[in-house]
Amino acid sequence: MAQIRITSIPTGEAPEWVRKEWVGLVLPTTINWEGTRDTFTEEVLEGKYRGSLGGPPDPDNMGGFHVQTRKAIEALFAKSPEAANWWKKNVNLGGIEHLVFGKKFCEVVT
Repeated sequence: MAQIRITSIPTGEAPEWVRKEWVGLVLPTTINWEGTRDTFTEEVLEGKYRGSLGGPPDPDNMGGFHVQTRKAIEALFAKSPEAANWWKKNVNLGGIEHLVFGKKFCEVVT
């Protein structure tokens, strides 16, 4: 299974200081793929689906790498408990199976 390293601040609804904390983390993708799968993204704060399930897709994250939410937040907590706690406080993480990181914010780690 492939892993990715977050190389630049990803887009999203979280405040910039939270999104900055993703940079440098190495995260496992949920499936072994090249990130070309048609997919959808969800606005995590508003709970609105985007992309193939309705609404305009987020062009920065469409076709991105999926990371299991639990594993992503655990890795974020190890680096920045404050940023991970922002996610735990502001987002219903139990309802989100994966976080999607756009290909332009990541590199594949071999």
